[in-house]
Amino acid sequence: MFRRAIDADLPVANALASEIRRDLSPTSFGIGWWSPHPDPPRRILISDHLLLCASGVAINIVEARLHLLELRDARTRWNQEFARRVQDSPSGLTMLAASNVRDELPRALASLHLGGLLRAVGSTLDCLAAVVIGVGALPLNILKADFSKMITYLTAPTRRAGLPRLHQELAETLERAVRTAGPEGWLEWATGYRNMLVHRGRQMNLSKIVPELSRIVRPDGREVVRFQLVSVLPADPGRSEVEVWRDGDRSPFLLSEDASLTVEGIYASTTRLVEDVSASMKDVWLRRRTEPSMIAQPRKQWELLEATRPSGFRGYAPGSLDISIREMHATQEFGLRLLSASLSDPQRTNWIDWMASK
Repeated sequence: MFRRAIDADLPVANALASEIRRDLSPTSFGIGWWSPHPDPPRRILISDHLLLCASGVAINIVEARLHLLELRDARTRWNQEFARRVQDSPSGLTMLAASNVRDELPRALASLHLGGLLRAVGSTLDCLAAVVIGVGALPLNILKADFSKMITYLTAPTRRAGLPRLHQELAETLERAVRTAGPEGWLEWATGYRNMLVHRGRQMNLSKIVPELSRIVRPDGREVVRFQLVSVLPADPGRSEVEVWRDGDRSPFLLSEDASLTVEGIYASTTRLVEDVSASMKDVWLRRRTEPSMIAQPRKQWELLEATRPSGFRGYAPGSLDISIREMHATQEFGLRLLSASLSDPQRTNWIDWMASK
């Protein structure tokens, strides 16, 4: 209900997650019909991560939507504040200084929610990549799924002809889904902006001042002009700013549209891509369930049983809170995950044997 209320529902992606969830097996461990591949411990790890990522697609879309709604509000309030502070005079435009810290808050919040939106879009895409890897039985590390790398693997000309038929179909499906979800380059732009936010220094945020006649006439006969601030975004956030300035005669430095149009479009393109890909992945899942021998789940998806090591971090005041668990109330899904992962008390000894043999 909440997701529908904020217009962030993904019925097809949710249906796919439900199909994956129903195939968890407390007796065969992990996805039951994958057995005997790759082996019980890896089957458990891959299956549980696949389910979490299938559910994570919808979670990240909700977060992206909330950031988008907050971004709309912050930009409206920043424009109102900007219009109040910009003064038109015969000598030109002057901008009054902020009277208090609160006056600067809408602009900071707009930047915060823009970053949050595009980070959530990037996380959505990487969760979707894990779903494609798991459902399509791609020989890629599912724990470190990356949408761009997954696309590159499937579409590389030197590899494509030698791929299994199922994977060739996946390549065609993904290319078509990306192409129809938005204008050319939308995915590269969204990925580049997210990577800039996470890994690099940020490019300049520029805005254009747009005058609007108010139809109010001053005593001197001049018409009062109101101003609004239209933000614009970089055209190539994946490249360094120096490279973009250097090549300015060959490619634009900025997008020639209101940033609001850009981010609304990126959100719409992402949700369309998710639903289109999820529909195809659901078909693949049902086909594989009907004919498990079609393709084996590859061990390469989780090569090392200890793919990650404990951080060793115990907090800043370890022991200051009693966290001993005597009773826990959880969802039915969590109980199913524990059983299918061989983590109930009678089953936990299985892991000792599996880890010993690796």
